[in-house]
Amino acid sequence: VKVAETEEAILAVIPKMEDINNRINLNIAAYNELEDVIDEANELLSDPNINTYYGDKMGDAAGEKEEIVKAHTLGTEEVEAAAKELEDLKDEAQDYIWRMEKLQNEMETAKNIYEEYKEECAETAIDAYNAFVKKYEELDKSNLTTDDVNALIEELWDVEFHLTVPKEVASDDNPVDYTAKVQYPSFDDGATGW
Repeated sequence: VKVAETEEAILAVIPKMEDINNRINLNIAAYNELEDVIDEANELLSDPNINTYYGDKMGDAAGEKEEIVKAHTLGTEEVEAAAKELEDLKDEAQDYIWRMEKLQNEMETAKNIYEEYKEECAETAIDAYNAFVKKYEELDKSNLTTDDVNALIEELWDVEFHLTVPKEVASDDNPVDYTAKVQYPSFDDGATGW
């Protein structure tokens, strides 16, 4: 602008200035978003249900991202990528907490099923239930991942299923109550009608 000698030359600078201003604002917004994600990650780190695996991983990542904020030297795309990386890790850690809660609730359900059907089910089903409970009690939960917890839930569902299968073989001469295996549709499970 200082060296421009004509109105046209001055007007030609305006779009360049607007572009610079827009890029600066986008960069500021990216840094603000990164700071928000860091705050959310640090808050999640204080959750007593987070395990060592995710706690260490997220703590290290949040520390690295805090250094990015302090330095203020990266372009918008790099800052956005850093925020997304931490956001993904935060989501995975939160998912782990939710799934652990689901597993613990399912353990209570399995215990109730065991108490109800232990007299009628096969010995192998009882052994499988007791083996799962022992395995869970002895399990090092500090290093479990979300996938590990999902596998435990699937295994527990299988244990629950076998607990409700009567040990006797049904026949005309020997009727067996299979009522427990009847699964009625439920609106809670997504059924919308007949």
